[in-house]
Amino acid sequence: MRFDLVVVGAGPAGCAAAYVASLRGLKVLLVEKHSIPRHKTCGGGVPASIGKYLPGLRLPDHLALPVSDMRHSWRFEDSVVASMHDPEQPPPLWSVRRSDFDAALASAAHAAGAVVVDGVTVRNVEIGKRAVTLSGTVSASGQAWRAEGDFVVGADGATGPVAHRLGIVPPRRAAIAAEIEVPTVSDSASPATFHLEYGVIRNGYAWAFPKRDHLNVGAGFFGTAQEARGPQTRDLILSAISTFTAVLDLGLEASGCRSHFHPVPIWERAGPRHHPSKRVLLAGDAACLVNPLSGDGILNAIRSGALAALCIAEGEPGTYSRRLHQEIGRDLDAAARIARIFYAFPDVCFKMGIARPTATRTAARLLTGELRYTEIVRRAIGRLLPAVKRLAVSGGQ
Repeated sequence: MRFDLVVVGAGPAGCAAAYVASLRGLKVLLVEKHSIPRHKTCGGGVPASIGKYLPGLRLPDHLALPVSDMRHSWRFEDSVVASMHDPEQPPPLWSVRRSDFDAALASAAHAAGAVVVDGVTVRNVEIGKRAVTLSGTVSASGQAWRAEGDFVVGADGATGPVAHRLGIVPPRRAAIAAEIEVPTVSDSASPATFHLEYGVIRNGYAWAFPKRDHLNVGAGFFGTAQEARGPQTRDLILSAISTFTAVLDLGLEASGCRSHFHPVPIWERAGPRHHPSKRVLLAGDAACLVNPLSGDGILNAIRSGALAALCIAEGEPGTYSRRLHQEIGRDLDAAARIARIFYAFPDVCFKMGIARPTATRTAARLLTGELRYTEIVRRAIGRLLPAVKRLAVSGGQ
């Protein structure tokens, strides 16, 4: 099989690349390791603004739950509930189950013209003079599988083979998160509210995101790579989730729920996100585009996949890394500057930042890409640093 573009990984980044490239007239193959739909550990908060990068995309109405409010709290106290948007405007965020959302994106890519093949594990990537050859196995039968493409987009996640086989693994900070899906949602969890909990886990936060038929409760740790790999961190995350379910009065419903851990490839710094041959480009988690402050990666995954497709379709794949840094990386650099203060002094940042009346709408604008971190970083740090210094002078009292 020979294609203009082979996309490895049918998550948001891979589906976006396949969708946009197909719309541009390229012959596209989208390859997924697991059977579609497949489970994906993720809170599932999706900005409604993704349509900006996926022109003409229409998702089923039942797929996404519109979310209008955020509830922030510090160690399950001092809660602040605020709207994310003007009531006259549609909610800026959706809450989705990733298995359904990713399957819908793959279906959209197929409808746009892409060939979608699931249940295939890509094991080797070889760059030749005229094409990139991918080989692997069909999961169900164990039979050998092979395809060729003029270009490849590696969107196969933080541990995917494309970047590792070619030695173009981007710089990253390793983090870890876990979640459970509780099928019965009590009245304490508003169906239109994202719950964010701070202070219950060091260098991270916990969340409770409503879905149409369950509640996704999780926690993430954004510390050092060594800490993220340690069993104590996993215990800390599970303890945070357990406490959160108890506070939400979900103890009985959550007792039999299985926890799912997953690595979180946090953005570290700019660097090559494509192979020197200009034939292989990385997108999404494979490119380590998770926000260092919020832990969000879906919007940047879609943006990077769409950008990779455009660079290839326009005949300029060698500009991808530079354009990626201009459009996404610089913003993540600014988010990282705020994150260093936020996670070092979360109590001060909660009081001086999150609890402010305007903070929730600002957060929503950042999550949707309407507002860039580069536009607020100086103002945010200028507000937080004096409070942190006062705390240091007073000895933390």
